[in-house]
Amino acid sequence: MTKYGVSKSTFIGAARRGAVLVMALAILVGASAIASASSTGNSIVVKVPFAFSIGSSTLPAGDYTLTDKGNEIIQIQGSDANVLFRAWRADSGESSKRASVVFHRYGDRYFLVGVQSADGAKVVKAAQSEDEERLAKAGAKPRIVTVARAAR
Repeated sequence: MTKYGVSKSTFIGAARRGAVLVMALAILVGASAIASASSTGNSIVVKVPFAFSIGSSTLPAGDYTLTDKGNEIIQIQGSDANVLFRAWRADSGESSKRASVVFHRYGDRYFLVGVQSADGAKVVKAAQSEDEERLAKAGAKPRIVTVARAAR
């Protein structure tokens, strides 16, 4: 018995039950967060005809699926790539017939800049990479290149 009238084994048993309860709640919250992220699931499929950079990754030309994972995270998946990047939302006010992916081109280098929905209401902008920032500071002017979503 302890000085408060509870045995040491009763105290340890209660602590274990509490720990199990906390772990169960953590698993439940984690599972609901995953379900929420996958239900966000707005994605587009594009065929990018050139190699491009996003952050510190360079991806080859090919077919890519870009998926909004929620919480400002976009996933790019291709046959040879799986990249996550942080982006923020903005309104462009422009509309197009199909969703599109926007790149900045400096000479023969391409940098992913954003993703736009077909109605123009949703625009996701990627953070500028260090390489693109260096080119911009050196005075290089980018050309805007847009790749439209593949027709279904």
